[in-house]
Amino acid sequence: MNASGRAERTILAQSLSWSRADAEYALKLALLVVRAGAKDSLGWWDDEALTQAGSLALSRLFPRNPGRTAIRLAFRAAQERHAGVLTTAGVTQSTTLLDLTGSLMESTALAPPTEPITSPDEFRTHLMTLVPKVKELTLPQPGASGLLDLTALAGHPNQSPLERATILAAGYLLAQKGNPVFPFTRLEAKGSP
Repeated sequence: MNASGRAERTILAQSLSWSRADAEYALKLALLVVRAGAKDSLGWWDDEALTQAGSLALSRLFPRNPGRTAIRLAFRAAQERHAGVLTTAGVTQSTTLLDLTGSLMESTALAPPTEPITSPDEFRTHLMTLVPKVKELTLPQPGASGLLDLTALAGHPNQSPLERATILAAGYLLAQKGNPVFPFTRLEAKGSP
């Protein structure tokens, strides 16, 4: 990913004003997605940081806080997978759920689910437990490479960061085991109303 794309995403995330409760809720959504994408779960990205094998390896390498390290590594792997797909497709000036919550990740004590999430139905159950209203959303179908532009649903400037995060998290419901989707919104163009 190029530096300007990463900077745009970082600027958006830092400009959002999160209440403590909303930030915690959005992080739960992001951690659920990150755990679902792990190699022992739905396999959306090549990452084992949150798996049993990853936990064993990290506890030897980072004995003081292997869990925190695992979360950071898994989150980073998911971010890089998203960034790579978006960049390859030529999608610029966009943001993902992981971009929205990235700056919040460093200050959290939350943990992702410990058990693998091995089916789309299991992921749906976890997500609907957090966000029951997700079932009311009508999502567009993903395009090439699993790209899912949710700007029409989650790109409104008057939406709260949590509403945007919730819609982006719902986009992952269209993924299958081994076939990820990459929900994103396009950033507002400068000078647009």
